[in-house]
Amino acid sequence: MIIGTLDTWMRYDLGPAWRAAFGFLANLTPDAATGRHPVPCADAPEGSVYVEVGRYDTKPEGSGRLEAHRRHIDIQYVLSGMEWLDWTPLPGLVALGPYAEDRDVRFFSVTGHPCTRVLLQPGTFAALFPEDAHMPGIAIQGVPSAMVKAVAKVRVDALAVGGIPLRGLDG
Repeated sequence: MIIGTLDTWMRYDLGPAWRAAFGFLANLTPDAATGRHPVPCADAPEGSVYVEVGRYDTKPEGSGRLEAHRRHIDIQYVLSGMEWLDWTPLPGLVALGPYAEDRDVRFFSVTGHPCTRVLLQPGTFAALFPEDAHMPGIAIQGVPSAMVKAVAKVRVDALAVGGIPLRGLDG
């Protein structure tokens, strides 16, 4: 997991798809259209990067579940509102069902696993890799609030990680 602000993302340059994702995020405002936005990247296979903009209310603590992805990393970027994001390493978690290939997600129980909690607020991002189980959207002080968040989805195989293998749902 990488946590940062929009003015620091370039310190972690993972190649053209990474740069395309952040270039797109940098131009979003809280009034961005909800839904899926393709992000062009000339130096990566077509469809390697897209951004989902969502509007929702944060949820009470204890009502969520951890998730992890196999084919994509998430770059969660807050446009409006504040939420907690819980993170824990994937190994040892108990799955709550099979991997959903069509949505690139598997859910896990949080029971018995301590999580690290990160505050996401406007201008901050969390880059979550296949080995990072995470639960976003947790209400601050238990009070649900409105959020506008963009989640850039970048295919793992489009990242330039210098030969470092990413380990996640496949082991």
